[in-house]
Amino acid sequence: MDHDVIVVGTSGTRVFVKVLERVLAPVTTGVFYMLR
Repeated sequence: MDHDVIVVGTSGTRVFVKVLERVLAPVTTGVFYMLR
């Protein structure tokens, strides 16, 4: 999965990573649960 990363400085990267983690955490958990 390739995603276009929009970065505006280091602060923008931190916000992007935090949002990404919040969005991906439940998704990855669901995927792991489905794969078991």
